[in-house]
Formats: sequence, C-alpha cells, structure tokens
Amino acid sequence: MAANLTAANFRLVLANHGLYAMLLPELTATRSPHGLAALCGSPAGLVALASYLVLALLVLGSMTQSMARWLRHGAWRNLIPVLLAVFWFVPRIVFYTWWDPHEPFLFAAMSLPALWLCLLHFFGDDGPVSVTPEAPGPRRPYRVLLVLIVAAVIWGHNLVTMIIPLRSL
Repeated sequence: MAANLTAANFRLVLANHGLYAMLLPELTATRSPHGLAALCGSPAGLVALASYLVLALLVLGSMTQSMARWLRHGAWRNLIPVLLAVFWFVPRIVFYTWWDPHEPFLFAAMSLPALWLCLLHFFGDDGPVSVTPEAPGPRRPYRVLLVLIVAAVIWGHNLVTMIIPLRSL
C-alpha cells in the first residue's frame, strides 16, 4: 500500500474529501477515478459544482481574512477551530491516500466535521477580534441565504444522481 502514496493519489483523495462529501457523482461513477468528469457530465452537475465551489471560495476567503486579522492582533485562541479543521483533514487525507485512494464513497463523509467547522466560521462575526457570548447571530444574512441556496442545489443534484437511482435498484 506504500505504492499508493503518490502525488496523483493525494490530489485525488484531497479532491474527494473536499467535493465528494457534498456532491455525489452518478451511481455508475461512484468508484471512478474520473468522478469529477462524471460530475461535470450533466447540467445539474455543473450547476451544483459551480455553486459549491463559489461557496467554498467565499468560506476560504473569509477564513483567510479572519486568520490574518487574528494573527495581527495576537488573537491566537480564535485560530483553534481552523487548526482543528486542518488537524482533522490532513491525517485522514494521508491515511486514505495510503489505504485506498479510489474509494471515495466510504471515507469522504469523514471530512464533514471539518467542513462544518469551516462553514460555521463563515457565519461568525467578522467584526472585532474578541468574540463575546452576547454577540448576535450572523451579521450578514446574505450568507445564510447563499448557504440555503447552495444546499438546495446540492440536495437536488444528489437526489437525481444518487438517491433515486439507488431506490430503483
């Protein structure tokens, strides 16, 4: 299994952890190393992938800005959720690269806790560095709307490409 530890397999597992946890490919492409191509093979897949990638880029951009601000102000404790997400992702990605990089269906769900931490950060307050318990909820309601829209698109896509075909078996 040490032969699995290649850059190509690492990229495949990284992509599967970031994408496959949310976007399910067509039933026939479940174990395909070309799952991304299968995902892009339909208009629904393209819309779901594009909306998910926009949300992912917004979340990563928000986290990067916040981390830079926290580091400038010495607010190290605010980095804990981000570090937890990194420490959650990295060992799993390395392990599954070694174990079986072509089995995304069984291990992609393991990335959900880290993805949730990142998404919860997206809803956090971008204001002052210190977070107080009495701070209100999301200050930017468009973020909630964006996540709801992306979730609806992804759920619709997954229903059509994986759930309905599985029920037909």
